[in-house]
Amino acid sequence: MSRRFITSLLPLLSLLALSAQAQQTPNVPYSPSVLTDKKGHEWYIEQNGGLQRNSNSPTMIGTCMTLQFGNQQFYSQQPMTTPDGKELFMSAQQPINGLSITRRVTFMDRDGGLRYVDEFLNTTSRDITVTVELRHSFNNTAKSMLSNLGRLMKDSLEPAESGFIGLPGDSDSKAPALLFTIRAPKSPLPLRLTVRNNYQISIFYTLNVPAGKSQSLVHGIAQVDVGAKNTPEEIVKACLPFSMNRLTKGLSKNTLKTAANLGGKTGSFGLDNWFPAEFWGVAAGSSDQLAIGTDSLLKGKAAATAVSVVRASGQSSVAWDLLAAIAGPGHTGEPRGWLWLRDGQRWQCLLETPGLHFTLINGADLPLTKLDRLILTKSAEPITSPPHTLIELWNGERLAIKPEGNLSGNSPWGRLSVPWTDIAAMQSQDDEALGGMLFLQDGTRLRMMPQPGKATVQTVSLGAQDLDLSQIRHIITPLASKLNEEESEPAGSFVELTGDQRLVGRITTASLTLLTAAGPIKLAPSNLQMLHDISEDESTTGSRVFQAELWGGGHITGSLEESRVRLEGRGFAWDVPVRHLLRLSNPVPVADNALMRRMGQLLQDLGNAQWKVREAASSALREMGPLARGSLQEALKTSTDAEITRRLEELLQSED
Repeated sequence: MSRRFITSLLPLLSLLALSAQAQQTPNVPYSPSVLTDKKGHEWYIEQNGGLQRNSNSPTMIGTCMTLQFGNQQFYSQQPMTTPDGKELFMSAQQPINGLSITRRVTFMDRDGGLRYVDEFLNTTSRDITVTVELRHSFNNTAKSMLSNLGRLMKDSLEPAESGFIGLPGDSDSKAPALLFTIRAPKSPLPLRLTVRNNYQISIFYTLNVPAGKSQSLVHGIAQVDVGAKNTPEEIVKACLPFSMNRLTKGLSKNTLKTAANLGGKTGSFGLDNWFPAEFWGVAAGSSDQLAIGTDSLLKGKAAATAVSVVRASGQSSVAWDLLAAIAGPGHTGEPRGWLWLRDGQRWQCLLETPGLHFTLINGADLPLTKLDRLILTKSAEPITSPPHTLIELWNGERLAIKPEGNLSGNSPWGRLSVPWTDIAAMQSQDDEALGGMLFLQDGTRLRMMPQPGKATVQTVSLGAQDLDLSQIRHIITPLASKLNEEESEPAGSFVELTGDQRLVGRITTASLTLLTAAGPIKLAPSNLQMLHDISEDESTTGSRVFQAELWGGGHITGSLEESRVRLEGRGFAWDVPVRHLLRLSNPVPVADNALMRRMGQLLQDLGNAQWKVREAASSALREMGPLARGSLQEALKTSTDAEITRRLEELLQSED
């Protein structure tokens, strides 16, 4: 970027009058009123967070989002709200049955809905189990109930489903449908639905709140324009803006950690699934258990002279104390069985277990000639982090590997080769044939299909194995737990893209041209603090509208003239369509050479003999805001001029 352009840009920012830092405004008492989202739907939120119909506009809302627990309804003391009315905060006056309860409601006006975070703090010295009910009554009887995946629903959700839609009846056909997002897919939290004549539906959660700890529920409601004639694909698309991934954006680490209905999907990359408490329908207990068929379960102690595993790659032996569970031919119905190890590995193999027998608790000894399922005593210590890099193949096997070399594959924008040591996890959906979402330790996440073809992989327990890497379904590594403990956003520059993807890197296109009402404005990507898509239309087709927030203050709104931008980071350099771009963030300002030269001259001018020159230099540096902070700090360390020191200190204090 030229010095002439930098000089011309500063008056523009000043003209925009947005360089001053916004002051935080305290919350104010909340008084219920009708809120209208950008899709034209109305919301009337009561003082306890419940919803009521309060106008003649078509709506299915009768009385929704009523919170009950332990057969008591939640009532709030004076609720508070942010001055813009986008966030509501409410709490009970005192603990009830030992639980202090708070509700936080976020008005998501762009998407057309509300996000709820209900928190339950156990104020006692004992663990508390409580049933929480969210009750919803419709204005008229719903025509039908569909899951968020478009399946006709009666009284339960399938594991992959996260919510449901109530479709308006014929008498209320102009009303939008109501979408309820109530959990992350495959969440293990016990949940029950009760539907009463398609007029009222209750969601029951069972929470176990440890003494002195909190648990919370994250859920949402939206008014969406779908009907009974929409295809399942159209219904899934209408539900996407209120997926649990979207609802949890912006929530704090502490909230995400306490959210009981998120399960392993968002918080720990499914650690409970890699190290389960239950094997083939039998929970591990304080003694070994032998399952025979569907009706017989014996408790005692199992032992074997040896355990050998025969696979295509050869034969290996396994120490007995490394085993968590065994399924034999009596369960699989074929010669091969399954071996589950305590370190998360799961092998399909021929089992050789000479001398295998089971001693009942009463002392009787039971030789095992045809093994069904043997579940060994549960581990004494819970596993909080994988001990190895584990991969799961599409045939169900899980192998511990030594992370050597790179994992190569294809992303939506080009080839990618990632060091195994950078990978935190990879998760594939059940309906995806190959590949999945890859999570890297730097915060990158993107869809990737591993390159097909045989590769020799060194495993921890089975030696060298020839695998087709395209058959990898899931990955989890010791970095996964570390990644969960860090902030949700990377410290450096990153770009968020469609499909909930994020690349840690920079836009390296020389300049971006925003087409505004006043004409085109060229900006260097390094001058952007943030660039985000503010288009009303959720689809990725058509012209996108962006808002650019600039270092030094000010913002500019318009569409981008460029159809593609260059993104570069570790291991990639891709030309990405602008329609895939959702947000660019540069958390740390970067000044180019021209701006650095200008700042150097301004720093010298702070000690100029003429007062007007000194004042002009102070004013120009103040306008640059965070862009100049590093240079101001360095100049202060070396300054020997009292006037320059005074002005530098004033400028740095004004930044604070």
